[in-house]
Amino acid sequence: MDVENRALQTWLEAFVAQHGAMAGTVHLQQGEDLELVAALNIPPPVLAAVRHVPRGKGMAGIAQVRKEPVE
Repeated sequence: MDVENRALQTWLEAFVAQHGAMAGTVHLQQGEDLELVAALNIPPPVLAAVRHVPRGKGMAGIAQVRKEPVE
């Protein structure tokens, strides 16, 4: 894990704890798509499915297009 990803992982862990959540992910835009850079308490099969998210696909891709959180 590189320095940026460690920083994002640390931020995610603090954010999840502060908000009383159980799990979360952080994706960064790479070109048109999203790449997973931090995750907490996400099962391995789900991690595999969300490592690379094409624009507009899934919750992360929809949030990317809308530029706002989705539930």
